[in-house]
Amino acid sequence: MNYMDYEIKVLTPVFLGGSNPRSLDNLFRAPSIKGMLRFWFRAILGGVFNLRDTKKLKEKEDMYFGSTKARSPFSIWAESISSSKEDWYLLPHKAKFPTLAWNPGSKFRVRLSIRRKVDHIEEVLKDVFETWVLLGGIGKRSRRGYGSLWVLNSEPIWNPLNFQDFSEKLQGKLNDIWSRWRGYFDLQPNRLSSPPFPFPALWSEARIYIGRKFHPLSRANIIEKTPLADFMRRDRKFKNVIEFGRGAKPRQPSPFFLKVGWSQEGLFLICPVFYQIKTSGKAN
Repeated sequence: MNYMDYEIKVLTPVFLGGSNPRSLDNLFRAPSIKGMLRFWFRAILGGVFNLRDTKKLKEKEDMYFGSTKARSPFSIWAESISSSKEDWYLLPHKAKFPTLAWNPGSKFRVRLSIRRKVDHIEEVLKDVFETWVLLGGIGKRSRRGYGSLWVLNSEPIWNPLNFQDFSEKLQGKLNDIWSRWRGYFDLQPNRLSSPPFPFPALWSEARIYIGRKFHPLSRANIIEKTPLADFMRRDRKFKNVIEFGRGAKPRQPSPFFLKVGWSQEGLFLICPVFYQIKTSGKAN
């Protein structure tokens, strides 16, 4: 059995609980992590191939993540290393809805254990896990900056000097993933027909905005004019604009995430854009 170990640090409050959200017995559960890995697997594959035939996408996903017919070829184990919890505002720009969450600075360990060999499974799992931590989050409001995580690792991409340095390393990493995945999967190349796609697509030509250094979050300054709270405040001004996930019928998700990253110089914002929905033309 091969395995990959990751030590993870929490950068922004994580609103994630079990059957009793007020207890937060476990920092992370394997099903929550696997759900995130499924999403980012689709996002990477969607950026490589034009999979309007969702049956093919499902076949590839089932091969790595399992289905009702066959179990997953890998398992996930997670444990807390050090953690604490407090009430944080779910809406920091309004100082409303205090909710129990895991604090920034909490640490946990994740192990991905491969129990059955599948083509390129080690590379695919590593790519998906690291893309999730680099660009996404976990728990409530993870699309808007909460639940941001970081890997405690010596590799250059996890120890950038500043957000400009990170931007260059991230683009190189994603280009490497897209290039290799085209060789892994026997599918037609993406001809970028117009959205919406029936899945998230982290498109290789879509922008990933990076910037705005700020100080570590604390309960004292989370509702001040930090970039995170300021972004949420500005976000609410766009009423009925589908680029922000509003006003579309049927309802569509917002095509961008907000994520907090770490550098030696301080925290910064990352905003990956997904090639998924038709735009309204009302907002840039």
